[in-house]
Amino acid sequence: MEQFADDLPAQVDDLARLVGDALTVRLEHVEVTDEGRHHLQLRLGDAVEDLDYPGHPKYLSTVVHVAVARAALSNGTRLAGLWVDQGVWLAVPRAGLEELNRDAPDHERWTWVDEDEPVAAGAP
Repeated sequence: MEQFADDLPAQVDDLARLVGDALTVRLEHVEVTDEGRHHLQLRLGDAVEDLDYPGHPKYLSTVVHVAVARAALSNGTRLAGLWVDQGVWLAVPRAGLEELNRDAPDHERWTWVDEDEPVAAGAP
């Protein structure tokens, strides 16, 4: 999944739809330098968080996902993720991870995104 400046607003909009009314999520500013450095201002509720990380044009960084998940958790909503070779699946399960993992293959397990360490895909 590419993370170009033109792609990031749609990714943030998807996260906003997932967390729904629990949290206002909006991309206020995005800049991706020629070197792949990502500079974002992300509205999470009443606060604007500055995110700065080395991205990668071809691989998914999870910095934004984890920031949204942690902010949503503080408002009572949990974001679950299933990371597979083809990309990521995200959900806000009503009954927890057991419901999702019941149908997942044994080698692929859903986790709480707020518990994950963010990955900057361009980091060495």
